[in-house]
Order: sequence, then structure tokens, then C-alpha cells
Amino acid sequence: MNFVVLNQTLRNLKTERSYAILNIIGLSVGMACAILLALYLQYELSYDKHNDQYQKIVRVNHEIDSGTNVTLHAQVSHFLGPLLVREYPQIEKYVSFRRASQRASMLKYENESYFVDDVYIADNSVFEIFSHDIVHGDPSQALVRPNTIAISQSVSERLFGEENPVGRTISTGIVDYQVSLVFADQADNTHFKYDALIANQGVLAPSADALANRRGNLWNLNSYTYLLMRDVGVEPTEEVFTDFFDRMMAGTTREGYRARFYVEPIADIHLNSVTLQDLPRGNVYSLYAFAAVAILVLLIACFNYINLATARAVSRSKEISIRKILGADKRILVSQFLIESIAYSFLALLVAMSLVELLLFGSTEFNLFGREFDSGFWLNPAAFGGLFFLGLGVGTSAGIYPAFYLARMEVGTRRKNVGRQSGNKVRSGLVLTQFTISIAVISATILMFLQLKFIDDQPFGFEHKNKLVLRVQGADSIERIQALIQQLQGSPAIRNVSLVTGNPITGKYNAAFEALLDNGSVYNLEYDYIRVDENFIETLGLKLGAGRGFETGSEAELRQVIINHAAAEEIGWENSIGKTFTIGGGPPWTVIGEVEDFRHNDMHSRINPFVFYYDVPDFEGQPQALRAAAARELIVDVSPEAMAEALAFIQDAWLKFDSVYPLQYEFLDEIMEQLHVSDNQQMNLIAMFAVFCILISCMGLFGLTAFTTGQKTKEIGIRKILGAASYQIIAQLFSNILKLLLLASALASLIAYFAIAGWLEGFYYRDAINPLAFVIASMLSISIAFITLATQSWHTAAQNPVQALRYE
Repeated sequence: MNFVVLNQTLRNLKTERSYAILNIIGLSVGMACAILLALYLQYELSYDKHNDQYQKIVRVNHEIDSGTNVTLHAQVSHFLGPLLVREYPQIEKYVSFRRASQRASMLKYENESYFVDDVYIADNSVFEIFSHDIVHGDPSQALVRPNTIAISQSVSERLFGEENPVGRTISTGIVDYQVSLVFADQADNTHFKYDALIANQGVLAPSADALANRRGNLWNLNSYTYLLMRDVGVEPTEEVFTDFFDRMMAGTTREGYRARFYVEPIADIHLNSVTLQDLPRGNVYSLYAFAAVAILVLLIACFNYINLATARAVSRSKEISIRKILGADKRILVSQFLIESIAYSFLALLVAMSLVELLLFGSTEFNLFGREFDSGFWLNPAAFGGLFFLGLGVGTSAGIYPAFYLARMEVGTRRKNVGRQSGNKVRSGLVLTQFTISIAVISATILMFLQLKFIDDQPFGFEHKNKLVLRVQGADSIERIQALIQQLQGSPAIRNVSLVTGNPITGKYNAAFEALLDNGSVYNLEYDYIRVDENFIETLGLKLGAGRGFETGSEAELRQVIINHAAAEEIGWENSIGKTFTIGGGPPWTVIGEVEDFRHNDMHSRINPFVFYYDVPDFEGQPQALRAAAARELIVDVSPEAMAEALAFIQDAWLKFDSVYPLQYEFLDEIMEQLHVSDNQQMNLIAMFAVFCILISCMGLFGLTAFTTGQKTKEIGIRKILGAASYQIIAQLFSNILKLLLLASALASLIAYFAIAGWLEGFYYRDAINPLAFVIASMLSISIAFITLATQSWHTAAQNPVQALRYE
């Protein structure tokens, strides 16, 4: 009997191609969304779990309570790790990572050189705590000697090709390092990545004297520190860290400050960390949003199948009657219809897999998630099992109601009576649900677009276009930089040049100071800062609200600062000029200027207090390793009409200025765009799901219209004879659907409003929810639905009424 049922199913697929295509397309789009969601969830939830000991690895974070603010920091002092291991036996090992340079570092071998983004100073225990695939070398000896370096396989291949580089020497231009290890490139789902690791030995390691004299050292936030616990689930408690603070730090605490350390399991960092100075991480709320929308799209696809299957009862009434007369019972009929549904589901699954291949595994330009996925995913046994149960589950869920509905039809049921039995209320409810979801997702997409446009329309507070940011590496180059600046300023294509420790977007630092208020109290303020020269304000086009900028060559500038309005406002200074503050009880700093607020972080958070210090580079007496790590940036203001000319001039000037480090530059406006890449990616994904929603809904409406017009063929013919025009007939057919769409619009607007209100809560600066978005989404959906219905019903409405009266 199973073979008979299967044969009948295949025959129906062949004879009813239009119906089969509609169902397969609808189900495949829904399943493609489910597969995309599964891939995304699997990837996001797998972060750092490839480490064999991930359940015992935690990161130490630093909480600072200044009395006025509480801030969480991903970085701690690099002196903290060895002290914790020494004091607490439940901690087995530690490893700390300090950036070798604020930006990319150059690595050079013979004539090959290029800038490497993530170079850190690290302890040798990194290879005992984290899992690495070793290509060349001995991990136990990799970073135990000064001036040794471990590099990734991609760096090795770039510099040395396929050769084993262990024992070879590479240079940063000032310091030479011997390659001691080559490790395979880290997995993409790693929250903390590095291309090269320099041994934390010699001048770079915490000295015994520094550990003994802890005053101030544990307040320096410069290191990502990870601990390996001796047992799973045994982590330092709050009491442990309170004890540590009381014994190690309380005696050196600045007035009004307290510190608290706490740990995060490594597997939780990517989605749950909320610390400052953290590495790029995921967003757990995005997971919720994608999961909800993808499940809704799959639900719409199942509803679509139910709608089409029950509407198809008209054409199957005779078949069902004959099969019952020949002895088929309800159980056999239910089996046949379920097998049909499952067959459609598995065919749709094949199409969905092809669609996912196109969207994810093709070129990176079309990769929706901005990262590569392994196309071997399909061959994974767990994935294969998941896909099988997806096809089976969708086929069963979508087919169970139509199967019982069709199987209970009575023998001899006439076609004109099928409509009365066909569950019009059920189909209307499904159409209502489909379009409610579709309109809600479209409304959300429009409102997300409006918020991102609101962000783009907000003033930056400085001129960010036509600004080049050049990397200057090494103390030798920085000490000679004024000659290059003078040469660049001599070009008519270049309007101004400023030397800074880092651009205010990605190169800023964080610190705290104490301001003495008029009432005698002290206000503790955390702030961002960079060091700049006298040309900085003019180069970036910052607006001075009060006071003045820095002056060239003035010794007094070394103890003076410029702040932004947010800093003055938070402290409560109505007139900040002449006000002073201290850092850790040191000599006072005097405010000489106040600039208007400018954007130096994304719009999810407020504009932070910002301080500009006057920079006079001084590397006298520093060891070679620190001289090599020294870096600055040149911000070059270029005339808009002369960008090509300016770039050519800069390249020629750079070749004469620095023969060691190649020219490295980027555009400041592109740096700004990176602040909201993830937000744009979210909007694009939700927009794609919105297109899928409306596409499936309209396919369902297309099939339902075919059913409705089929039932009303004679009625349409009579109306034509009585003088009704085709457009009047189409309007009559659309009137019932319009009522459903209007109700769907109202429900969808409420759902979208609350959903997007929650999303907007993540933005400190946000636009008001525009009611017009709901109107546009509703009108768009109604228009598409009308076009769908009119396309399907026009042929019946326009045909000769005589043919309509002869129908059946």
C-alpha cells in the first residue's frame, strides 16, 4: 500500500505542477530562513568552545566605582595575573595579553614586509591554556626567551612561503625577534584573536620590584588576563576579590575610588559581556530577533501550505469520493495526504539548501552574515540529522490539518458544497496571520532604516570627510616627523596636518581624574583622551565653544588641556576655562579650551567626556622594545578636489621619509562607518526576511484567489451579463481580502511598535517612532496583495460570460 500511495503522490506532483511549484517555493523560502537561523545560532553559540579547557577558562574584568560612576573594563593590569596565582591556590595558571602597539605592527623578513593587525605581548602559558594546532615548533618553549615571537600560519606564509621559519629572524624595524613557533590560524568563532605573540620577557615582563611595590600598578588597565582554574565551576568569588582589594589595593586607592574584580567564563564573553575596551563581540538581542523572524517566516510558509491544500479540496472532491467507494478508509487517505505533504517538504528542502548555498557559501560580497561558513556543513552527521527532521517536521506540521480535513469529506460531496465545508474561517485566519507577520516585519525594517538614517543625519561635530589617517611606527620615525609634516603642509592639495597619539574614534585611551568643585567636594570623572598637537582642532574642524587651542612651542601647554562640553556638563562647570583637576593627587592640569561635543563612539551610548592633552613625544632612555612599539598617527586634511594628487604626493614623500615601514593609511569617514556595521547588517537581514514574508504570503493569496474565482466562476459570468465591468468584479473579489488586510495592519502595527521600541532602547540617541512607517508598510502590503489577486483573477473576470456559464 505504501508503494501505491507513493506512486499516487508522484502522479499528483506531475499533474498539478502549478500547485506543486507554489508549495515548494513557499516551503523552501521558509526552510531557508530556518537553516540560516540554525547556522547563525550554531556559530554564535559555539564561540571559544573549541578550546579543550574552555569550561575552566575565565577572563578577569575590572569594575571601578569612582563614587559618581561605575564602569566595567575588559582590561586589567598585567601585574594582576601573577599576584592572583600566587595568592589563591584554586587558580592554576594565568596568561595576559598586552597590545604591542595601539594599531597594526609591521613585521619584516628580508624584502617582505607588511602590517599585522593583532600583535600582542603574551606569556608562554598561552599555549597551555588555549588550544592551538601547532604547525612548526615546540609550544612549551615558544615564548620562554626574550625577543622570541610566535606567528600564525597566514603570517608565516606571507613572509616565508611554505618554508619552516622557526629559528629565522623577523624585524619590526627596530627590534629583531626570532621565530619560535608557527600556530594554525585561529577559528573564526574565537572572541580573542592574534596574528603574532611576542614573549613577555625582559623589559616587557612585570619585575620583582614592580610586584613588590604595587602602588598604582593594579590600576593600570592595559592587559586582557585569563585564568585557568584547577576544576570546572571553581571560580574566584566576590569574597575572594574583596579580600584581594583590601589586602593589595585599599592602601593605595585614590580618594573616593573602589575597585572590584570579577570573572566571566570564556564561552559567555562573545554574547554577554558588557565591558568597556572589549574586543568586537556579538549581540544576544540580535539572536532573539533573528530567531523570532525566521520562525515566523517558517510559520507563514506552513500556513501557506495549509491554505493551498484546503483550497485544493474543490479539485480533489471527486478523487476522494472514488477512493472511498473503492474501499479506502480514513487512515489510508490521511497517510496519502501526509506523504504528499512530506514529499513537498523534502523537495522544498533541496531548494532551500541551494538557496542557502547561494546566500552564504558564495562570494563574501553576498555573504549575509559577513563571515565565511564551511560548505561541508551539509556532510556533518548532526547537520544531516537536523535537516532530515526539519523536512519531516515541516511536512508533518503543514500537512496534518489538510490531511484530516480532506479525509473526512463525505462521498458524493459536490464541488459547489465544498466551499461550505472548506473551513473558510480557518483560511481567513491563516491569511490574517500571514499578513500580520509580514506587515509587522516590513514596519520594523522601515523603522530600523529610519533610525539608521537618523544616526547618519546627526552632526558629527567635526569634519570627517577627506581626512587621511597615516600610521607612524617607531620612535625613530616619530622623532623625525616634523620634517615630513612641513613637507606635506607645503603641498597645495593638503590643507593641514596634525600629529596625534591616535584618532579620537579608534585610537583613544581611557583614564580618570579628580576635579575640585566650588563647594570643596571632589568629583571623580572617567573620560576618554588622546594627545594632540597645536594643529589638531583646525585639522578636524572641531568647534571651540570657549577658550583657545594649543599654542606652538609653549612650555605651559604641557600642563594644560582642552575638554569637550560633555566633560564640563557632567562635572557641573558652567565656565570650565581656568578650572583644574588632578590625576591621582598629582600636580594640577588647567583647562584652557572647551570644544563642542563631537561623535567619538557609536550612537548606542552617550557622548563621553573627552580630554585633549598636548603631546610632546619623548622617548629618551626607553629600551629598544618600547621604542619599536611607539606609534603615532598623522591626520591629513585634503582638499576634496585634489585627493588623487594628495595621495600621490604623500606616497612620494613617505618613500623619502621612511624606508623601513611601508605607507599605511585609511580614511577617517570609513573608520566612522565601522561604528554601525552590525546595525546595518541587522537591518539588511530583517529586510531580507520581510521580503520572504511578503513573497510567501502573496503566493498563498495567489492560490487562494484561484480557489475563490473557481468557486465564483458562474457568479462572475452572471455579473458580466448584468453589466458589471472587469475591474468591478476584481474589486468585489478583493473586498473580503481587504477587510482581512486592514485588520492585519492594525495588529501588525501594535506588534511592530513594541518590538521596535525595545530595539531602540539600545540607542542612547534615537529617533521617535514614526507612525507613517506603519501606514507605508500597510499600503505596500495591500498594494502587493491587490496586484497578486488582480493578476490571478483578471483572466476569469475578463473572459466571455458564456464560457463562465458553461463552467462545470
